[in-house]
Amino acid sequence: MNQKIYVFFLVAALALTGCQNIGAELSGSQQNHADSFQLIGQSATAWVYHISPFAEASSTEFEGFPILNGPVELYQPEFNSLVTILGDSTNFPTTDELKMCVFTPSIGIDFLNKNQESIQKVILSLDCDRFRFLNGQQKDRLIDFDIHKKEITAIFYPIFKEEPYFQAYKN
Repeated sequence: MNQKIYVFFLVAALALTGCQNIGAELSGSQQNHADSFQLIGQSATAWVYHISPFAEASSTEFEGFPILNGPVELYQPEFNSLVTILGDSTNFPTTDELKMCVFTPSIGIDFLNKNQESIQKVILSLDCDRFRFLNGQQKDRLIDFDIHKKEITAIFYPIFKEEPYFQAYKN
């Protein structure tokens, strides 16, 4: 019995230590993403997708996630709002705070240049209020968008409002 308690406390201590290290890594993430934020700021349009890591695999995927709906091109006002939010690293204050949620992407965004070439991809979780830049094989750290949750939800809810998943995000 004592051995089980020891193992429990050892695992708990390792988990807490690991969480502190993860938080420290996240705090500097915006510096690591300067190019990604810039690319979004330079984009001309964006296509959005409703994705799910839990859906059955299909022939249409966004960066490995089955597409449930999309692509949908953002109208200019929504695109401008999204670029204003996601295209500026100063919109995301650094923090060591850790979230107790599993990152489950629900939105895929493909930012395109004026030649309609993909220049930056993002996956976003409305459940966890975090997003990740996708740059080729490299998976960047998660960035928290808690402070912009209302604005981001206002962009995506009207597009996908007929889908049951998005009913929870009705304003």
